[in-house]
Amino acid sequence: MELEHLYSNIPPQFLFHYTSATGMLGILSSGSIWATEARYLNDAKELSNTLNFVIYEVVQRLGSTDPEEFEVLKQFESWLRDRVSSGHAIFVVSLTENGNLLSQWRGYTPSNTGVSIGFDAARLKTMAAAVGFRLGRCIYDINEQSEIVRGLLNEILVGAKRCGPAPANVKDPSQSYYQLFEDLEEKIFLGAALLKHHSFKEEAEWRLVSSLVQQYRDAPIKFRLGASCLVPFLTFNLRDEDGGLTVVRRAFVGPTPNPNLAMHAVTIALAQYVKGSHVIVNSMLPLRQV
Repeated sequence: MELEHLYSNIPPQFLFHYTSATGMLGILSSGSIWATEARYLNDAKELSNTLNFVIYEVVQRLGSTDPEEFEVLKQFESWLRDRVSSGHAIFVVSLTENGNLLSQWRGYTPSNTGVSIGFDAARLKTMAAAVGFRLGRCIYDINEQSEIVRGLLNEILVGAKRCGPAPANVKDPSQSYYQLFEDLEEKIFLGAALLKHHSFKEEAEWRLVSSLVQQYRDAPIKFRLGASCLVPFLTFNLRDEDGGLTVVRRAFVGPTPNPNLAMHAVTIALAQYVKGSHVIVNSMLPLRQV
């Protein structure tokens, strides 16, 4: 699994982030956006999607893999189960190619006050690289996902043959390839962060993905209150070197009973906070109130 290949897609001119009017004001006033720890994203099963592919591939290899290789794969499956639930942290900002999609307004913004902020994608990618983030397009195709997982398993088997089994690890006595898996952990999770269930394909999602955070004490992790627990996040700085906010270039105003007033307010807000030219668009989607 080559990370550079997974994160090599050239993004469209603009990438959008759906939020509330309050969320937009927070992004503009702070000059930053929140990157949520991957385990706390809306789809709680995202990381386990990769685990499911690994389990499937291990089962597929039952009859054709020699006992030594199968032992490595079974250990990896066990290790991954643990890491998916309680491994090191990786943080994600969700973006999309489509800034005016009805399902996105319904799923990711509150009724009547949604805003879709459009960022200059090339500029965003440059800013990400400077702070240890990567910008990648999510992968929905099942065959492509399976190919990625098979490549990962082959890489693990090659590494296992090269280094051989180690003495029992104090962290997990049942794991004789623990160090190999740990050495590949960042690569595994950076890949897993882009694998999404095919039913979400319409979202055309791109992600800003952080490097793996292993030491929590000194990491700049913050917390917000979620529906049932605290949610860890990092702030991703959107300001230029001179402190200006030029990466924001578009905004869609979502369905609302007062579109003209909403458009006017967003126009004023962007004029106050954003440097350079920008475009504000009414979503023009029908509002249904029940």
